[in-house]
Amino acid sequence: MPTRPSTPAHPAADPARPIASRPHRTPARLVALGGLGVAVTTALEVLTAPYSPAVRAYPVNGAVHTAKVIAVVAFVAGVLMLAARLREPLGRLGSAAMAVVGLATVGGAVPYSLVEAFLDPSLPPAEADQRLEAIYAEQTWIAGVSTVALPLVLVGLVTLAVVALRRRLVPAWAPIASLVALPVAVLAGIAGEAGLPIPHPPAWLFLGLSAYGIALLRTPTAIGARSPVPA
Repeated sequence: MPTRPSTPAHPAADPARPIASRPHRTPARLVALGGLGVAVTTALEVLTAPYSPAVRAYPVNGAVHTAKVIAVVAFVAGVLMLAARLREPLGRLGSAAMAVVGLATVGGAVPYSLVEAFLDPSLPPAEADQRLEAIYAEQTWIAGVSTVALPLVLVGLVTLAVVALRRRLVPAWAPIASLVALPVAVLAGIAGEAGLPIPHPPAWLFLGLSAYGIALLRTPTAIGARSPVPA
C-alpha cells in the first residue's frame, strides 16, 4: 500500500528567495523608532542646548545628545537594511537615495552630538556655549561635514519620496509626510533665527522620515508584495 510522503511541519527556508521578499519589520522598527528618537531629542535641545534662548535644563544636554546618537545609529541601521533588502522594488535610484539619507545623517548629526555629549554639564550655559564655539573653531571639519551632509539628506529625501510615490511602494501618506516636513523645517529655521523657541529643522525632517518605518509596520508586506512600476 503506497504511503503519502510526509511534509515537514516547518519547511526549511528557501535560500534562493530574494531578500526583498523577507519581512521588513525589524528595519521598519529601527527607522520608525530611530527617526522619532532623533526628532524628539532634537526638539528637547530647545530646553537643553546652551546656545538656546530658552535653555532651562542644560545639565541634561549631554544625556539628550547621547540618546540622539543612539537614535541616529538605529535609524541609519534600519535605512541601510531597507536599502539593501528592497534594492529591486526601489530600483537603483531609490535604493541609492535611501542609502544617501542614512550615510549623510551620520555625518550631519553624530559629530555635533558627540561634542555636546561630552561637554561638562556643570558649566553655566553661557560658558558652555563659549566652549562649544571654541571646539568648533578648532575642529573646523565638523561644520564642513555638516555643510555637505545636509544637502545630501534633502536630495535623498526628495528623491526617495518621488520614487516611493511613483512606484507605489508604501501608502502615499508616508512619502507625502516626508515632503511636507521640508517646508515646515524651513519655517522652523526662520523662526529659530528670529529667536523663537521652536525645534530645529532636523526635528521636523526626521519626524517626516520616520513615516516610512511606521507605514511599513502597518503594512509590513507592502513593498515586497507590490510590483514595481518600470523606471
